Amino acid sequence: MRKLGRPTAHRLSMLRTMVSQLVKHERIETTVAKAKELRRVADQMVEPGKR
Repeated sequence: MRKLGRPTAHRLSMLRTMVSQLVKHERIETTVAKAKELRRVADQMVEPGKR
């Protein structure tokens, strides 16, 4: 997991918020590094729902 220059709690909170906003709005604007990490997190959350 990338650190993104933030403490662990802040990073996890930010990613949770970004995933929820992505689901809500279907599109968000962010940096490339955050987007790459967000993709990993979102895929892990969505994959069980697909099964």
